[in-house]
Amino acid sequence: MKTHTLITTISVLSLSLSGAVLSYADDEQKEKEVAACCEAVPDEHKNHGAEMAGLATHTSHSIFNVESTWENQNGQRAPLSQIGGRTQIVAMVYTTCKYACPRILADLKTIKSGLSDFGPKDLGFTLITFDPKRDTVDAYTAYAKKNDLDADTWTFLRGEPGDILELANLLGVKYKKLPDGEFSHSNLITLLKPNGEIADQLNGLGANPAELIDAAKGQLHQH
Repeated sequence: MKTHTLITTISVLSLSLSGAVLSYADDEQKEKEVAACCEAVPDEHKNHGAEMAGLATHTSHSIFNVESTWENQNGQRAPLSQIGGRTQIVAMVYTTCKYACPRILADLKTIKSGLSDFGPKDLGFTLITFDPKRDTVDAYTAYAKKNDLDADTWTFLRGEPGDILELANLLGVKYKKLPDGEFSHSNLITLLKPNGEIADQLNGLGANPAELIDAAKGQLHQH
């Protein structure tokens, strides 16, 4: 009786071990298949991330550390680091704004004129909308054409409401949606380093941009 029980126990253990080995083998095979699949699918942002965003140089102070993705004026979604790799002048606006945002855009163009020695390879301007519902890719295309914003220099980004709020907090921008659908918001222009760190900021409509321009020039001459 004891012998029969021992044999039965050994048989059960053997089956369990066999099952574990098979399960491990299956898991290992699945991992190989997943790895092969991932290698086979081209990453459209791979070169951009390595060449432009400089992911390895991100620090704890970089706004590129956010995990959100953003749609640009071409309808492509990518991490915020899509604007990395060159100095960026960033502002949060919305295209249907009638007062503050046109003034912010005018200030951005003044800054651009002050940095005319630098081309789009080294310097970019990014507009991030408060109003993703109305600021679609088509809406921005019309806005860019109306305001003569060339695609090589100017980037438009729209994200999910929660992601916009997170980024606004990182930039120090305050905003609030009003009952009529408009937005009250800070009038802040930010100078970003190529790795996404905030280098300088200009606060207020029509404020003298000389300090920010000088900071941008100093940064651009370093790269």
